[in-house]
Amino acid sequence: MIKANQEILEKFSQLPVAEKKKIVSVILRDALETEPPIEVIPPDFSDEVLVLNAEEIFLELDQIEAEMSNSIRGEVWLVDLGFSAKARPCLVLSIFPGEENRALTTLVPHTTTLQKSRFEIELNLHFLKKGGFNAQNLITIPHAKMIRSLGKLNDVQFAEVERKIRIWLGL
Repeated sequence: MIKANQEILEKFSQLPVAEKKKIVSVILRDALETEPPIEVIPPDFSDEVLVLNAEEIFLELDQIEAEMSNSIRGEVWLVDLGFSAKARPCLVLSIFPGEENRALTTLVPHTTTLQKSRFEIELNLHFLKKGGFNAQNLITIPHAKMIRSLGKLNDVQFAEVERKIRIWLGL
């Protein structure tokens, strides 16, 4: 958790219960504006209903988030790579791990500065700037860092990325 969020939670824990309920109500109202809409609460809900059903609502939100982060091999996602690397497009290489395993995804970031290496795959994709993927730059990140899907490589393009990765890894 980032420091700013920790500070917010510490301040929140010091508030009176009535104030906490007001804040939770606002957060839940914002969170309920999802696509697809959350089914737990009827449209005419009150603040009290929101607070009483918070756990069930958050479980459903977690499920929606998990479904959104069920990335598919060959998709390119915008991914938060941290403050130094910013958010960058990355190609999903790994399969979905399932609920019983760690929520991790292995990726290869997109680069616009190709070096003409034998491990690079130059691709012109309409949803990305000119560039490609470098098989030497494999990373594994938590699903929570994945922001949104940008597009998908076709089978031929993805097979070429896989081929270069196998060469790089000696497989």
